[in-house]
Amino acid sequence: QTNPRSKMTLKIHLLLVLTSYLSLESYAGVSYVRWGRGHGSCPSGSKEVYHGRVAGTEFNAEGGTNDYLCLPVNPQYLADTAVHNSTLHGVKYHSQKLINDDMPCVVCYVRIRSAKLIYHGRYTCPGGWKREYHGYLMSDANIASRNGRKSTICADVHPRTSSTNPAVPHFMAVDCTNSELPCPPYEDGRVLTCAVCTKS
Repeated sequence: QTNPRSKMTLKIHLLLVLTSYLSLESYAGVSYVRWGRGHGSCPSGSKEVYHGRVAGTEFNAEGGTNDYLCLPVNPQYLADTAVHNSTLHGVKYHSQKLINDDMPCVVCYVRIRSAKLIYHGRYTCPGGWKREYHGYLMSDANIASRNGRKSTICADVHPRTSSTNPAVPHFMAVDCTNSELPCPPYEDGRVLTCAVCTKS
């Protein structure tokens, strides 16, 4: 004869298992782009959705997009053709050690997370958040011929390119002489860091 107390313990255990399962299923999950890394670069606990090349509108074009796009390696097309079109170009690094090297990208998905944060100016995440990756803030160059569109991405601290030279992207730096940023704690000329963080 089965002990009633054992039956109750089993029911409680099954209820806890079911509750845990439903809790996991309730997460919609989050996705993010890991800029500067390619295929096979999603961190442990996340799944690669696709990988490709970073693209954007040419710096001196009057039309086009403000955003950087992660285009897949296997595009699909419909029958339509554009008459008046804007164009996309592959994005290349342009820093002290990476000159004209193609920038790869990979889209990662984390199922058991419900929120995503890009932490500008810090390479560690706030308490209770998990860091997916960290790196440097990158944007278009600050020169007269590149007025207009400007978008910012968090480029991986260990970029993958066609170059064999190790390098660090240097794109967004602090300007203490012509801005309202408090200096200190910000330091003139220092490159700003970033982190992509997720939270359950």
